Amino acid sequence: RVLFRLNADSHPPCAKLVGKNKCLAAIINLYLKRSEEDVDALYYKERVIEFINYRIESMEVLSYDQLNKLWELIRKTEKNTSKYGLKHTYELINILEHYTELDGFNEKKAEKSVIDNMLGVLFTLVGDYQQAESKFRNVVHVREELLGVDHPDTLKATNNLAQINYILKRYAYAFRLQTEAWEKWKNTDENDPDRLTLMNNLAKANAGTKKYSIAIEMLKEVYEKKAEILGENHQQTLDAMEDLAKIYCDFGCFEDALKLGESLLEKRKEILGENHPDTLRAMIDLAVTYLCLERYEEALKLEEPLVEKCKKILGEDHPDTLSAIKNLSITYYKLGQYEDFDRVFEPILEKNHDYYKSISVGTLFCKAILDEDHSDTLSAMNNLANTYSELGRKEDEEKLRNIILKYRKT
Repeated sequence: RVLFRLNADSHPPCAKLVGKNKCLAAIINLYLKRSEEDVDALYYKERVIEFINYRIESMEVLSYDQLNKLWELIRKTEKNTSKYGLKHTYELINILEHYTELDGFNEKKAEKSVIDNMLGVLFTLVGDYQQAESKFRNVVHVREELLGVDHPDTLKATNNLAQINYILKRYAYAFRLQTEAWEKWKNTDENDPDRLTLMNNLAKANAGTKKYSIAIEMLKEVYEKKAEILGENHQQTLDAMEDLAKIYCDFGCFEDALKLGESLLEKRKEILGENHPDTLRAMIDLAVTYLCLERYEEALKLEEPLVEKCKKILGEDHPDTLSAIKNLSITYYKLGQYEDFDRVFEPILEKNHDYYKSISVGTLFCKAILDEDHSDTLSAMNNLANTYSELGRKEDEEKLRNIILKYRKT
């Protein structure tokens, strides 16, 4: 409270908000003074929540500049939120959505675009990609209208929209958006951080459309430049390293993916700690690489504790948690531990995939590991049907064989 008062004293217009109301200037200044220290993200996030709640109660609308400062604070603290789980992220989403309901706020297009951008990032963090896509799309439309299609802020918004569509596996659309943004930005300074970010994401879009060689060359350039400019342990450098490792794995360069993946995991643990979402994602990716290399015992050793961590930190319904569970199921299956496979995988189907409740778990297993139209799908389904037969699960076997028969007829 004393620190808030001291900071407010240097901002007289805000002084009346100190104390119960927690003025924004005090929050921002207090954060900036300690931004180089070991900042307790939870503390600042709680102050942000209190401040926005006050604004809602008093029916006051923040200015465009205040909203941007608030977003900068939230963005920085979100990077360090892992040790508290996602509880406060969900709380921020709830409060920001209430904030947009203030009288007259929807008419303030510029201000609303800042809030929508915040919500897009927060929804991405909690794994609600459809909501994130909707928010990012709103931001693009508003910035194109207010700033023009070539404005840097519009291009950044387009980049965000492209990335969320990449996550949603809408690869062709993501590639088109990313290419449009890149064409307008590529002639800027080669070392410009925003240019490198767009180049990084264009590389991923190329990979999404199966242009792996192009993607790898672009990501290698981005990774090397970021390491040179920002340092090898900078967050953005490690993010580029993560993307490059994933593309190596997708392209079948498993040894290259393994080398980067193991190094990345050690760095994530050292810098962010073992329970940070980025560290968990590095573990998920490394487990996939072990699976591709048929190193199933090593994958299992990594995956079994990882699933429990993901459930606790991210929640049982988070996409990364579901990915970890799926990978563990695959490992059990590859090791011939069929009962463990069924025990782990079937509950998430019942909870998260209503469409598949009426059919065998094996069907979704095949669709999750392969694609529905993958050439090996029928063979995998048939093998699984044989497994059900060996386990005495006649009903599941019959359902699966009926589906195989239907696929063969079509």
